[in-house]
Amino acid sequence: MQSSSNKPLNVAIIGAGLGGLSAAIALRRQGHQVTVYERYDFAGEVGASLGVTPNCIKLLEQWGVDIPAAKPVSIMHMKHFTSNGLLTAVNKVDYSKFIVHNWETGEIKITADWSDYKSRFGRAYKCFHRIDLHRQLQISAFEKAGEGPACILKVNHKAVEMDPEAGIIKFENAETVTADLIVAADGIRSQSRISMGIAPKFQMSSSCCYRSIVRANTVRSLGLYEFLDNYALEYWGGHGINKIVMSPCSDGETLGFYCFYPTTHNDLREDGWNISATPEQLTDTFPTLDPRVKTLMLHAEDIKMWRLYVHEPYPYWAKGKACLLGDAEQLIQ
Repeated sequence: MQSSSNKPLNVAIIGAGLGGLSAAIALRRQGHQVTVYERYDFAGEVGASLGVTPNCIKLLEQWGVDIPAAKPVSIMHMKHFTSNGLLTAVNKVDYSKFIVHNWETGEIKITADWSDYKSRFGRAYKCFHRIDLHRQLQISAFEKAGEGPACILKVNHKAVEMDPEAGIIKFENAETVTADLIVAADGIRSQSRISMGIAPKFQMSSSCCYRSIVRANTVRSLGLYEFLDNYALEYWGGHGINKIVMSPCSDGETLGFYCFYPTTHNDLREDGWNISATPEQLTDTFPTLDPRVKTLMLHAEDIKMWRLYVHEPYPYWAKGKACLLGDAEQLIQ
């Protein structure tokens, strides 16, 4: 948005995650001067696969983000392998199915055709590896020439205090800045909310989650080619808390997993979304699961436990010159 005088605003964004960078690009495209403040040396975005719906793909296109460079499945090349692992054919395909499996046997119970997504909604449903998409958002915000002045990134700037009415941010390194607009995208443990007079009330969800990835080369070595050829969002369970969600990303060279289970299983008390876990911990959580999926889990990488919370609604998300964005304002995490 432009200011009432049509002069560009001086915008400060706290946090360089997916939400903060998306806001930075959108505001840049409107001609505003944007500075992004990141608490770490850099965000170091992690995570598994990330589904992006057609309405969001349209925004990425409008912002000039290089979507093919982020290697989504929907523009990938399908690779067919023989039993001895030899590449036999390459065909361009879309991410086009939703498959539901029986929890214990893996038998396919439901197959929904998503091939009409593009004709119905104008864009295909795309699945990215979070790291790939985060990198392209960085380029569009800070590096790539395009509409609006390039955003500025300042690392090692942890916001510790904010005056939303005056538009002032104080950082742990003793620097103080003033902005016309502050976008607080500083995560689920946002300090900006406190400065805005919001005291979040939340409790542990009854559901917890593991996230992980499995490399396609590993899947091939295990002979589980069906999971590489489906190019689908695949579910096991989902009627109760137990649910496995699997989808390909990174040009099909990675499978991403989200594995939901009851919090009571291990009564996880450590806080966060980046708690390391072992393959054995992951498989032991789902003893009756489809054996093929458990085999994949035993070869998974970057396995993290992710605490989930339920938040009570906030009285407001904006105050003075400041607003909340992303996990900082999310009601359910």
